[in-house]
Amino acid sequence: METTAASPIESAPIVEADDPAQTWRPPDFVLIAIFAVLSVWLTFRHLSRIGTAIPGTPGDSLLLLWVVTHVQGSVLHGWHALWDAPIFFPAHDTLAYSESMFAVALVEWPLRLLFGPVVAYNLVHIGASVVAAHATYRL
Repeated sequence: METTAASPIESAPIVEADDPAQTWRPPDFVLIAIFAVLSVWLTFRHLSRIGTAIPGTPGDSLLLLWVVTHVQGSVLHGWHALWDAPIFFPAHDTLAYSESMFAVALVEWPLRLLFGPVVAYNLVHIGASVVAAHATYRL
């Protein structure tokens, strides 16, 4: 009688996949705290610079800070004042050539009134990083 050895597939134990409903996940507040610490550390390295430094390259960061300031200053003066930014003269409706940052300007406005423009911009920058990290984790 001839016996054949069992193939590796036949002899491997059957392992069922973990039930995703029973997989442990850390609480959201722990994750958000971790993402906030990482965002501050990766952006500033020292929290003491949050009032004096703007993250990123100066050109882009200062442009976005200016756009947010323009939107906040002109939104109460009507639709034309909002879109007719003082850039690319003599063209009209020039804010359409750049990012309008309208939603960011509305979120940043109360922070600007409380903390000043640089701290408010940095808080929004860090907040966006935390939200993006948490959303990526949840995916």
